[in-house]
Amino acid sequence: MKKILLCLLCLLPVVFLQAQKDMTDDRQAAERTARLKQMLTLDADQEVTVLKIQERKSTQVAELRDLKQKNPSKYYQKLQNIYEGNEIAVQRLLRKDQLKAYHAHRHTLRIQKAQLVKKMKASDASQLDIDEAVRRLEYDFSY
Repeated sequence: MKKILLCLLCLLPVVFLQAQKDMTDDRQAAERTARLKQMLTLDADQEVTVLKIQERKSTQVAELRDLKQKNPSKYYQKLQNIYEGNEIAVQRLLRKDQLKAYHAHRHTLRIQKAQLVKKMKASDASQLDIDEAVRRLEYDFSY
């Protein structure tokens, strides 16, 4: 009986940590959806679908967390594929007027990335640091 109780006490924090990670991922998906709704004026059906896309993306990225330490190049390749797939899924939902706003946002993001690279090269940053900063900018603000 003591062993069972001890085992349960050891597993309880793991369950709570997993639940906390899931809540964080869901919260991030909801925040990204809210930003998209505001930026693109999504209707209710589009919002529900975008939330599902964002939740799927959060789940896929969470599955890759272990891979980042083991094989960083494969991790970044898979991460890029996830984000590109989600961008395409979101774009397919949008009307023409929403698509114009989406492309304007992507254009602004490209300009920000170019400015970031130029600034970092001027400060003699390594290519790895530049790549990481560009990824952070792309993936933090990408939908």
